[in-house]
Amino acid sequence: MTPGESIRKLIDAFEKDQFVLYVQPILPMAALENAPFYQEVLIRYLEEEKNLVPPGTFFPLLQEHGLMPVLDRWVIRKITSWYRKQLDPAWQWIPPRSSINLAPESIADKGFVEFVLKHIQDNQLPHDSLSFEIPLEHVAPGSGEWERVIDKLKPAGCSFALSGFRGDKTSFDLARRLGADWAKLDTSLVADLHRAQGKQSRLKAVLALARKFNIGTVCERVESRETIEALRSLNPGPDYVQGYGIEKPRPLVER
Repeated sequence: MTPGESIRKLIDAFEKDQFVLYVQPILPMAALENAPFYQEVLIRYLEEEKNLVPPGTFFPLLQEHGLMPVLDRWVIRKITSWYRKQLDPAWQWIPPRSSINLAPESIADKGFVEFVLKHIQDNQLPHDSLSFEIPLEHVAPGSGEWERVIDKLKPAGCSFALSGFRGDKTSFDLARRLGADWAKLDTSLVADLHRAQGKQSRLKAVLALARKFNIGTVCERVESRETIEALRSLNPGPDYVQGYGIEKPRPLVER
């Protein structure tokens, strides 16, 4: 298949609703069983052959052709509509907060914030239903674009997480400048944690400083029982954990 044919198929996928939302739970470290959680929203592409294609396969094409804002808007429409359908008072169930990754191209789109606000209002989302992830490497120094988005969406109940958080001075300075609510710690801080005492000391220092600045923490890519136990032993420990060792991604389903 030529690149032109591939991008045509992806454009058709928007019209045919062939993208599928998955979620991966993000659980509080203090109580992993039967505890309130939130979820990261993930996306898959469902081919005509019913094969699920991971984002690493089709994201580069969407980025190359400037279609990431189209995808982000599709995700916002779907997740806000999902919330509206779940909010039946008879169920007495509050849907978990959803964390959504945003492309830099969407942040540069001047109409994107108004699009999000409209869908929050139209679907009557409860406060703190949506959280947006900001990749640290995508924040351009002095651009002001992320600050503009955050300043407009926070009053609507949205929170923000800085992902790829390395725990160095640059990371903390950026988190405080943006007013980030959460830090999703870089996987280098967590990988093989149970095998390296020095790494545990480093992570504990990062977590303590985050707590001092009132920044919530999430350790992601927690893949093993050993890593979970190493995280449990830290004081302070992370607020939340995420990864295949906690729970695998699953389709977003309606109650």
